[in-house]
Amino acid sequence: MTETIKRTIKDSAGIRWIVLILISGLTFGTYWFQDFFSGIKPLMITEMGITSSQFGTLIQWTTWANVFGMIIIGGIILDKWGIRRTGIIFGLLATIGAALTAIGAAGIFTTETSGQLWVMMIGRLLFGSGLEIV
Repeated sequence: MTETIKRTIKDSAGIRWIVLILISGLTFGTYWFQDFFSGIKPLMITEMGITSSQFGTLIQWTTWANVFGMIIIGGIILDKWGIRRTGIIFGLLATIGAALTAIGAAGIFTTETSGQLWVMMIGRLLFGSGLEIV
């Protein structure tokens, strides 16, 4: 009698801990990146020359991505694609958005403030699109 023994993640305590640490790190990182801007607002105003209104607009782009559909659309995509594929895709989307925001703040694409702000806003929109799904 031949039996095929299938091992799953549940069978290995080490793998479960690794997965727990990775998911916890992802969750911590996404929420930290969303909230840390409030602490650097004065620095952005003095160094980048943006106004308080522009700062508020930058911050709200993440919320707009969530409010107008990503929670609902992401849930539909999650049901169709499954947790693994959806997690990878939206995790990458959040990572790309965070990187684009950092690139915009560094002035790599443009050195003028309005151009930097637009790159950062697009990054925050992408980040917000991937944030709640992950």
